[in-house]
Amino acid sequence: MTSGTRGSSLTGPMITCDFLKATEIFAALDSLDAQALGEIAKEEVFPKGRTVFREREPGGTLYLVISGVIEITKAGPGGRAVALARLERGEILGEIAAFDGGLRTATAAAAVVPETRLACW
Repeated sequence: MTSGTRGSSLTGPMITCDFLKATEIFAALDSLDAQALGEIAKEEVFPKGRTVFREREPGGTLYLVISGVIEITKAGPGGRAVALARLERGEILGEIAAFDGGLRTATAAAAVVPETRLACW
């Protein structure tokens, strides 16, 4: 993320084994692995309108929506933002750049509700 766009960080356990195992990407984890993954997660809070990451930025962080809504957009003709998706609790974002080490393929921002909480790895 670029400086100035990062949400506020919280500490303490907030990601349960059951929550992780209920998400598609982590469903196959055994309980011990899910618990370990939850323990290393960091939670970030983004107020409505705050950018999580921007298209074409370097990636490296994977996010999981704990609560709230994330809107995914991509630059269209003339640079105008085109809405691609709205993600809610239990959905992941940032996985493409996190896994392939490339640039972000879209922009993600907190939307709709006053604040969105994300787990980050």
